[in-house]
Amino acid sequence: MPAPKDPVRYAEYIRRISAAVKKRWDEETRRKMSEAHKGKTLSEETRRKISDSLKGEKNHNYGKSLSEETRRKLSEANKGEKNHNYGKSLSEETRRKLSEAHKGEKHYNYGKSLSEETRRKISDSLKGKHIPEETRRKLSEAHKGKTLSEETRRKLRGERSHRWKGGISFEPYCPKFNREFKERVRSFFGYRCAECGAPQNGKKLAVHHVNFNKMSCCDGTPPLFVPLCPSCHGHTQKDREYWEEHFTRMINEYHGGACYFPKEEAAT
Repeated sequence: MPAPKDPVRYAEYIRRISAAVKKRWDEETRRKMSEAHKGKTLSEETRRKISDSLKGEKNHNYGKSLSEETRRKLSEANKGEKNHNYGKSLSEETRRKLSEAHKGEKHYNYGKSLSEETRRKISDSLKGKHIPEETRRKLSEAHKGKTLSEETRRKLRGERSHRWKGGISFEPYCPKFNREFKERVRSFFGYRCAECGAPQNGKKLAVHHVNFNKMSCCDGTPPLFVPLCPSCHGHTQKDREYWEEHFTRMINEYHGGACYFPKEEAAT
């Protein structure tokens, strides 16, 4: 019987075949098959032929796009215990091999650059999404102790950086935004990060421009500021609209629109 064309039915078709094969072959047979294939690699010519046979119109999915309903069903069909990798974890050796297999010229995107249209679509798809604190913590733990090489740092500077905003970091600050003013902001919030509550310890908290306008206090726009720890301050560089709305609401609802002490109060 030919494989069904419908993606959901095809996934079920594959699952049944896999289950049937597993029943047919016991663990000993699988082990022998695995041993027999160890050390064997496909030649570049064979890889090229396989790749060519799946390109363009030769691919059975050529010209097709999955509906939202089909995507949802596929997602549900692979969640939790339904996923063939459920409960499994890759060994460090396997992770290393996978990493090596995709480095440099081996990576499928090597030498390619995304068009402005593609970058815009990716940016739009990520707007409004907020990473949970648990996920942030795990990412933080995973990157602890890792340092970028000088070569990598050089490549990520300036216009190459995903945080590049057209050079606005070189624009001057309002002269009123000085050390004395920053201390009044920190003091107003009790020398704690306005987002996570971490106390100022050793290094001074950064005083963040809520509206991302360096000329606040000088150009007549509402002077809104919050003190932030290095971690929370780094998060504000992405999804700026979210953070501006978030801190503006915090200042207005919890602090009556104020975010720093007047000089007289700060002095007392």
